[in-house]
Formats: sequence, structure tokens, C-alpha cells
Amino acid sequence: MEIRHLRYFLVLAEELHFNRAAERLHIAQPALSQQVRQLEKELDVELFIRTTRKVELTLAGASLKKHALEILSNVESVKDLVARVATGETGRLTLGFTGSATYDLLPRIARAVTEKMSGVSLVLRGEMATASQIEALRSNAIDIGFLRPPISGEFHQRVVRTDYLSLLMPASHPLAGEESIDLAQMADESFIQYSASADPATFTIVSSAYQQAGFEAIVHQEVDATSVMVSLVAAGLGMALVPNSVSHVRVDGAVIRPLSSPIIPMNLVAAWKVENDLPAISRFIQILDLEFPR
Repeated sequence: MEIRHLRYFLVLAEELHFNRAAERLHIAQPALSQQVRQLEKELDVELFIRTTRKVELTLAGASLKKHALEILSNVESVKDLVARVATGETGRLTLGFTGSATYDLLPRIARAVTEKMSGVSLVLRGEMATASQIEALRSNAIDIGFLRPPISGEFHQRVVRTDYLSLLMPASHPLAGEESIDLAQMADESFIQYSASADPATFTIVSSAYQQAGFEAIVHQEVDATSVMVSLVAAGLGMALVPNSVSHVRVDGAVIRPLSSPIIPMNLVAAWKVENDLPAISRFIQILDLEFPR
């Protein structure tokens, strides 16, 4: 049985007249008769009662008419679904966010995709260190990562925004009330920082900041997650150099202040594997261009 058999059958079931049905189908009447006979042979039943005066559906034909309508409706639905998948209007998209982007960028992206790509199912994974995202991109565990460069040429990348290094410090610190901080003033303080293995890009930027400020930091602890870092600073265990977007993380006992010196920019990029040709990615990047114009 083929789809065309069901289409021919349905037109004849509606017209109950071979000539009129053939005209609707733009085929010759003998060809229509042959197609119907093939369908009856396939099903091993008579679908129509044919007389010189009229054509009527048999009980089996009436039953097939109902199910054929459902089948053809499903076929059209599948065609529409496949077309929407091919154009990126539906499907599934998995996104990863580095710690500092989890708290402000993730909600904004989720909202934009929900509004503009309503047919796409989103899977969002926050607090993913850059190194973890790179591996997840390679294994297709995520489709797009929001992370800190540099990254290798196996990935496309698009700058989303530029953050700046700021100082996260206990609210009880004597300088917590200042509008901005010169990092050189913190040479004798203990620091909490991102580990080199989890976030090599941020580790390198932070190390450069210490160097530009003229001291070697006293590192009390290394962490992989921004939420842990904020909690440790709030507990008074040290201070930390973080992207200014961490200001969206609200924890009693910690404050964030911009650096007056040194001024160090940090790009945040969207990255996806060159070989990943998922259509929803192209559609997503279009939305990213609208939300974060270059």
C-alpha cells in the first residue's frame, strides 16, 4: 500500500463517481480504477460496490475512509515537522553557560528563544567551566557554549559581550564602601580564584591582573564554580577577581567593586563545533545577533 493509493481512494470515496474523481486527481479514469483495484487486492477486501448506476462504499470501505483520513493527516503533520526541523524552527538545542553567565545571560537567552523559537526544546546547563564546555561541545553533549576564549579552530565563535574584571570582597572589608578599587591595595590579602584546569582563560586573565598590579597573589583556595566562590568570599575566607557580571549573584556578606586599576576586559563568546550542522543553531545565532548586536 502506498500513500497515493489512499489519496486516490479518498477522492473516490468523496465523489462516489469514477469520472469526477479522476478529473479531480488529473488522471485517466482507467488509471484510477486500476489503482483502486490494486488497493483492494492488497487489503483483500472490496472497498466499493460498483453498479452501472452508482458507486457505494462497503462497510470495509467506510472504515478505511476514516483511518485513511487520519493517516494522511499524520503524513502532512510529519512533512510539516520535518520542514520545521530543517529550517531550525523546531527540534532540541542544548546550551552551556560558564559560571558568570549563568545568572544574567542564561535567563535572557532562555526568554528570547522561548519567544522566537517556540518550537525548539531548550536544555540549559549552567555553571559549566570553560574546559567542561569544550569537552561537551566536542562530544555533542551541548550544541552551543557560552565561555571565555581563546578556543581552538575546531569551533565557530561569536563575541556576545565584553565583561571587565572586578573585585569580589567581603562586605565587612574596610574598603568595601569604596566606589572602585586599585588592585595594588590588595597585595597582602588572601584570594580565592578559578582553577587553571577548569577555566584556563579566566585563570590567565586573573594572573595577568595580579602581575599588572605588581604582586603575587596569596591564593587561599581554587574553585570551579562561581556560586562556590561567592559563598567563600561572603564567609570572609578571602576575595576574588571575577567578571563584573557576577554582580547578578546576590549573597549576603559579599560585594563586588570595579577595579580602577588595572582595567582588564574579558570577552564572552558563543561557541559551537564547526561540524555541527544542526539547523536550530543557525536560527539561534540569528536571535543572538538581534539580542546582542555587534
